Amino acid sequence: MRITDYDQALSLFDLSKLKSKGLVDLQLDADGNIAQARDGDWQMGPQRVNALFRLVERWRVSQFTIDELFNAWRGAADERNAMQSQSNHTSLVLNPQQYWTDAESIAELGENSGILAGTIFVVLDNLVQRFRQDLGETTIAAYSAQQPFDAVIHAAAANFRHYDEWATSKVIKPKQKPSIAAVCSYLSVPIEGANGAPGIRSNVCSTVLEKLSECSATNLHRKLFDYAKAAAHYHEF
Repeated sequence: MRITDYDQALSLFDLSKLKSKGLVDLQLDADGNIAQARDGDWQMGPQRVNALFRLVERWRVSQFTIDELFNAWRGAADERNAMQSQSNHTSLVLNPQQYWTDAESIAELGENSGILAGTIFVVLDNLVQRFRQDLGETTIAAYSAQQPFDAVIHAAAANFRHYDEWATSKVIKPKQKPSIAAVCSYLSVPIEGANGAPGIRSNVCSTVLEKLSECSATNLHRKLFDYAKAAAHYHEF
């Protein structure tokens, strides 16, 4: 079976409290009916407990896809790096055909790794944004100001969706600024380039993923739940 067992997921991310008797359970609303979450599903525990429970459940059915995308990204990125090192010794003058063949392969692998990394960030952003909504923006606002994980995930997903728009912008537009600022800050790149244009004008998702994951899907999953546990004040359960 490809899906991680619920109890195994709790063990992986030190979420054993979610197995406590009566903690993850149906709730009653003010009228004595079974309480519903914001999207009509049954609410499993108090709001913070329900948010973590639903994140675990969504992660379980997303993990295989994330891992497959990650492995493909890692392969493309590694192959690109190897070809880049090899092509540095290829002479345009002495071997122009090989030079241009290598250049095209490097460009193709770079495009592929950026697409794969960007897709991972879109999947993660969906998980994080739904968790935020389940948890409640008021609860999470103060924490998010101190913790960049969710901002980086959201900004990287925005970069994947809109990098062509960033590339054609003469100045940073108000709607672009939060995402551009978050990505630039994370990668230590100036927010503004020449003449006030965005400092990032291409798909940088592969670079962000490499730094955030430290080249390990396991690290990526762990950081997701470290973030979620802290945001939900799991230690207080």
